[in-house]
Amino acid sequence: MARGKQNDQSLTTKEKIRTAVMSMMQTRTLEEISVEEICKKAGVGIGTFYHYYKSKTDIALEVHSEMDAGFLTLASDPQAKEMSPYQYIIRHFACYANFVMQQKIEFSKMVYAVQDKMFVDHNRPVYTTLKSKLMEEQAKGRVAPSVDVDELCDYINLMLRGLAYDWCLWEGKYDLVKASVDFAKKVLAAYEGLLGGVQ
Repeated sequence: MARGKQNDQSLTTKEKIRTAVMSMMQTRTLEEISVEEICKKAGVGIGTFYHYYKSKTDIALEVHSEMDAGFLTLASDPQAKEMSPYQYIIRHFACYANFVMQQKIEFSKMVYAVQDKMFVDHNRPVYTTLKSKLMEEQAKGRVAPSVDVDELCDYINLMLRGLAYDWCLWEGKYDLVKASVDFAKKVLAAYEGLLGGVQ
């Protein structure tokens, strides 16, 4: 019981810090905000801040870990095994966009303003789950041998980042999920007959 309460308290403290950052970022950039100001706004000590985060940037990067956990869950969904490569890629676009939209726009803007190699890390589940599915389908003959799976995964994740960044530039004023799915369908039309049937 005590451990459960401690975990709840940790989540509450981290949420206070994240909420404080999002609130302050409505009028200022992350670079303009000091750790001291964040702590004062959140009502926590500086030592507490550094217990959870090494730097302000880590607050933004934490979102990547949450997204990765979501993609691992989706990949283990029994329905995923029944999806065609085309359907799986469409879902990949939709899930990425949905996760971004679930964040407050100020926080999403902070995440996509951070220049970090984590965005292009091929060991992240947002990349590995997609590659694993397409490689598996290629082995079954449902993805044409001529398709370079690594290259396709790079293209897809590049497009996802670009779509999310554009959505942030437009202050979240359009439905990112719909836009992402529509965009994916147009792009995948170029792979007609190569991904188990473009529908």
